[in-house]
Amino acid sequence: DDWYVFDMSSPGAFTVDLNSSGNLTSGDYYNITVYDSNMEALSFRKGSGVEWREGDLAFDVMAPTSGLYYIEVADSTYHTTESYNLSVVQATSTLYDYETEVNNLPNSTADIMTFGKGMYGSLLSSSDVDYYKLDITTPGVINLDFLSNLKGGSSSSSNIWNVELYSSESFYDPIAESSGGTDPFSFEVAAADTTLDYYVAVKTATYYRDDPYVVTATFTEGVEGYETEDNNNSGQADTIVLGDTITGSISDRYDDDWYVFDMSSPGAFTVDLNSSGNLTSGDYYNITVYDSNM
Repeated sequence: DDWYVFDMSSPGAFTVDLNSSGNLTSGDYYNITVYDSNMEALSFRKGSGVEWREGDLAFDVMAPTSGLYYIEVADSTYHTTESYNLSVVQATSTLYDYETEVNNLPNSTADIMTFGKGMYGSLLSSSDVDYYKLDITTPGVINLDFLSNLKGGSSSSSNIWNVELYSSESFYDPIAESSGGTDPFSFEVAAADTTLDYYVAVKTATYYRDDPYVVTATFTEGVEGYETEDNNNSGQADTIVLGDTITGSISDRYDDDWYVFDMSSPGAFTVDLNSSGNLTSGDYYNITVYDSNM
């Protein structure tokens, strides 16, 4: 293993970049791990270092304090004796906020996320979870946008990333979630209860990938026209105004969304559901209408 040390004179973000001039076949030849002075792993990437083939083997890391930081370069899946070039550059200005490891416990180590500013992070392993905390002071709609493949690597439609939104009411059942590959994806959900804390979780879905990502939260005041969780039974049903549309999502296999409306007189009514998701052919929704006697 090759070890390197450098001194950060002040807290801030820095970029680690490894390039190899060897005529390597496609595959992972280098494991790069960044540690703080306590030997706590902060970030990890693997690859060949051949930019034209697999994209730039580079990533940003946040140094929360000044002091010494270490880089370990080790064999990955394959071995090569070809030389590599390694550089570390401290950022003079940043477009994003940065995750700080360890942030895998929502109620104690979650990084604070600012609405409107992207959070740059990466998963250290397939079991790593990155938690971010959002501060909600008024009811409104949270929109989450997720972007990966920042360094121009290979694209994939496989289920790589899972992004979930939780409230402090339960860390076991997400209010909403979405997953995807290297293409950007997003979802939105109403946050009606300002007494709760809200958390974003980024984790591995089916396939692990160490690429950096950026997740951005934006907020729009007001929840009119959106379902609010929990609305899992008739007693918690959201109100629908006849003629209006309400936006919702089924967060998991156990989530039911209930709605109630008032018919002022006997007559026929039409229920219409549309989904904008790129779903394959099949049945995704069961819709049942009940009277007041259930």
